[in-house]
Amino acid sequence: MRDFNACFEICLNQENTGKHIFFDNQGNILLDAETNSFISSDLTLKNDAYKVYESKTSAIFISQKNEIKSNFICLKQREILRYLRDEYDLMIYSRAAQLFSWVKSYNYCSTDGTRLSSINDDLSKSCSSCQKSIFPKISPCILVAVLSDEKILLAKHLNTPFFTVLAGFVEYGETLEECVVREVYEEVGIKVHDLKYHGSQTWPFPNQLMVGFIAKAYDTEIKPDHSEIESAEWFDKSNLPTIPPRLSLSRSLIEKALNFLP
Repeated sequence: MRDFNACFEICLNQENTGKHIFFDNQGNILLDAETNSFISSDLTLKNDAYKVYESKTSAIFISQKNEIKSNFICLKQREILRYLRDEYDLMIYSRAAQLFSWVKSYNYCSTDGTRLSSINDDLSKSCSSCQKSIFPKISPCILVAVLSDEKILLAKHLNTPFFTVLAGFVEYGETLEECVVREVYEEVGIKVHDLKYHGSQTWPFPNQLMVGFIAKAYDTEIKPDHSEIESAEWFDKSNLPTIPPRLSLSRSLIEKALNFLP
């Protein structure tokens, strides 16, 4: 899948040759139980589809499948995680799921309630009443691994089975770095400095762009905000709790941050 590049092409009522990703009418993705994959092998279908990736030899289409064969399993969003083999599967699933949701679910103008147009080539939808062009929503979210001396700060959020890094959504009028400082102080009462960018990841639950940082703490006294997190503690390398699963940016962020500890 590494040779595929993102694209977008509306392919309605025509023969579409390539790999296909199918969704049901509820937006659930269909997994082929025989291959344990959500991406089909190359085949030609005459259907209403949208090309979302292409390579020199193939393409990937998304479409709704109304007649579901017995070899398909309907999976809700987070249920697909265990079947993703690597970061490329996650990238392809993320784009496919978010675009399908945008095509099928967002149909009315938030200003005056007029039904929007079908999706345009630039991913927008148009309102014939107020003349607005509306684009898919992406929500930027920061992740931050906080370090102090020989330990890393990890928190257990409400309703999660593991400890992870701190996180929060970027608010209007602030930079990513300002969001890091604010979120850490709000969640655990610690001020941080010396921010280092780690990386980013698309996260389609439902539409986040995760941006990871590593930061140093000015002090170590934890004052957790229990409305957001269940608990927070300092851990050393030899005494880590259960941390997030593979493929998540939070997991790679923790592993990278541990390299800075003695």
